[in-house]
Amino acid sequence: MTANAQWQTAAQAAAAAEEVRITMDSKRWMYDNVLYKRLGLTRREVEVLTWVNDGKTNAEIGEILDTSPRTVQKHLEHIFEKLGVGTRTAAAARARALTFSHEPQTAPLPRVTA
Repeated sequence: MTANAQWQTAAQAAAAAEEVRITMDSKRWMYDNVLYKRLGLTRREVEVLTWVNDGKTNAEIGEILDTSPRTVQKHLEHIFEKLGVGTRTAAAARARALTFSHEPQTAPLPRVTA
């Protein structure tokens, strides 16, 4: 592969990564916004639930948010009560279902008849 081809491949990869990051950021914003407004979660509860959805443990979340795992557990207890669930898996699933069910839907394309 030539140097020019390598540069083009690297530039394409960087552009694709940026597009994915923007998409993820917009989905994260929508996720945060839906959970915050519709379910009455606090911003901190949304942060905790976001990290739970990413598969983090209480200890990992505590380290990320600079708090104790016990505080994370307390946030989860409040989240469970507000979402009407009993486990972190159920909370993450409920949040995903609520978030993605509120994504803007595109209208179907009109049928072209000849």
